[in-house]
Amino acid sequence: MITKYEIAAGSLPGAEHRRLGHNNQDAVAVRRGERALVAALTDGCSGGCYSEVGARLAAGWLAADGLDMAADGDLDALPERLLDALLRRLEGLLPAVDRADFVADYLLFTCLIAVVTEDRALVFGLGDGVVASAGGGAPGVAVIEAGDAPPYLGYRLLDPALLSPAPGELGPAVHLDGPADFEALLIGSDGLGYLPDGVLDGFLGDPTYARNPSLLQKRLRACERGLPDDSSAVLLRRRP
Repeated sequence: MITKYEIAAGSLPGAEHRRLGHNNQDAVAVRRGERALVAALTDGCSGGCYSEVGARLAAGWLAADGLDMAADGDLDALPERLLDALLRRLEGLLPAVDRADFVADYLLFTCLIAVVTEDRALVFGLGDGVVASAGGGAPGVAVIEAGDAPPYLGYRLLDPALLSPAPGELGPAVHLDGPADFEALLIGSDGLGYLPDGVLDGFLGDPTYARNPSLLQKRLRACERGLPDDSSAVLLRRRP
């Protein structure tokens, strides 16, 4: 069992979503196994009526299927394999009629996935978000931009002629791939971009956030008035 990391997660609806009466359309899921730890974060399209449904299902499937795939040790092929497996699961949900409306209402979301084994850390996804690490060979913060037309995986379920504007590349993008030598690793939805200066660095640098998993959620809650969009994070920290 991969036990050398402490894990904390938090998620809350943005102020603008609460004003409109929307649910939190982000979702997080974490699975820990014998050979790997997988964290998945999904961010539902704010224009979808029930995007939180697809996002929540997808986060759970990504974490569970990712853990199974990581067990065979072939991390190079894992990003494509995992998103293809998720797409097949989503196809199984489609009704016989009104498929385009169903996808638009339920199945549009971005995703970020972190897979950590004893010696390797891999972060990949489709769409926008935040990836940050501290310690190790390549610390830093990366804000992944997707513009006004994020490349939702659900678009692969639709006739391309129905999409305007045309989405970008619908294959997974790798954001981090290297030794598992970090002290802290965080993946987050794009809502974290509205956090006050210093809060994200605090998540990475303060070990109490991982030792007390509820603290990350409380810190997000303290900032919620300044967070217009749904905001979610999963934090992994090496045990002392």
